[in-house]
Amino acid sequence: MTEVAWGWNSIDGELTSGDGCQSYSHGGKNAHYYVFTLDRQALVGLTMKSNAVNSFLLLHEGRGISGPPIGQNDNYRNEDAGLSATLGPGTYTVEATTNNHDSHRKTGAYEFTSWIHD
Repeated sequence: MTEVAWGWNSIDGELTSGDGCQSYSHGGKNAHYYVFTLDRQALVGLTMKSNAVNSFLLLHEGRGISGPPIGQNDNYRNEDAGLSATLGPGTYTVEATTNNHDSHRKTGAYEFTSWIHD
């Protein structure tokens, strides 16, 4: 899992079949996980943009995916994914993966962005 800081963050990633990181919500898909902790209520925005994969984001409460999913999106802008929410104090995990219905585009480069502020 990659830690995400307050403010604006941009992380280039690539979903590959060889890195051993699999989606728990979309069996057989590749995934990366991002985690952030809020010490107070904050506005959070998340996007996953890619020309290679059909992006899908899931937001879970807690560290890891054992907490309940509290948001998901796969069609923010065409095949990009995006979420925004006002969240309370706590730890949250973002799963960046691919749309479950797109069996041919499971690997490829993407850009994950987050912004967290009061």
